[in-house]
Order: sequence, then C-alpha cells, then structure tokens
Amino acid sequence: MITDLTYNQVMNLVYFTSIICTEKVENTDPDYILEKWSTYIGINPLRINQWDGDSIYFTASQEVGDYCRKWGVDENVFENMKYILMYLYSVKHMGNIETMVKQFNIYIGNSVINDNNVGTRGIHPKLLSFIERWCSDRPSNVEYLQIIQREQDINDILNEKGEN
Repeated sequence: MITDLTYNQVMNLVYFTSIICTEKVENTDPDYILEKWSTYIGINPLRINQWDGDSIYFTASQEVGDYCRKWGVDENVFENMKYILMYLYSVKHMGNIETMVKQFNIYIGNSVINDNNVGTRGIHPKLLSFIERWCSDRPSNVEYLQIIQREQDINDILNEKGEN
C-alpha cells in the first residue's frame, strides 16, 4: 500500500490544501483556515510523527512565527494551528498529491483525516476547475489516485468476502 488513506481522505486533503494554498497562506485569515480544516479534515490536529529534521521544518517555523505575528494569533489559536501551518507552508507550491500526503503525515499524521465524501460544495467553480485540471494533468497525480482507488476497491472486495 502506498498510503493508509482512502480515496475520500486524499481528495479531502487535496481540496483543503488547494483552497488555502492557491492564495498566499500568510494572507489567509486563521478562522478561515480552521473552518476549512474542520470541513475537510475533520478534527483538531494531533502531531503523531516526529519531524525528520529536514530544512523545511526550519523554514516553516520562521514562516509560522511571521504568520502568527501578522495575524495577532494568541497562544490558544497557535496551539490549534501550528501543525496545520507547518503542513501548509511545506506544500505551498502544490507539487503533487503524493508529496501532500507525505508532508501531511510528517506534520499531522494521516489517521486524522475525515473519511466522509465532503464533496465540492462551497468551492468556487474556478478553483474546482483548477483542482480537477491539477489532478488530471499531472501523470503522477493520476497514477497516485488510481492506485489508491484500486487498493480501496480490493480492500472492499476482501471485506465483503470476509463477511460472507
């Protein structure tokens, strides 16, 4: 398996990341980020994994500090947002879905993503069009989503056989 995430979880992560990262993270209100987090990811972030010590952590730390100063984020909000912000700054250039999933696992842990099909309600049509093109125009994204869907279909079949 390439990830423990389901197709719905990966798409929820893509929607959340795209909504925030198509604009500059530093220009996005903390309440808006938390609202979209709640919708697409579902619960408060719990950092599960240890950081791997790469330089992106140090870069993100400076950016997170600058963000919090700019928006006047208090200690309570900071505690709720710091790992979300670390993740967002690490993927702000929207490389590919696999990178998003890996970075999410580094900063948050993948077991927390909402598994419901949240869908695209409330996403501006232009942004939705961008997301669809971004997912389908990059061969690595197409392949990654196909593998996840295939693995999920196999697991569903095996679970059905186990119930019979």
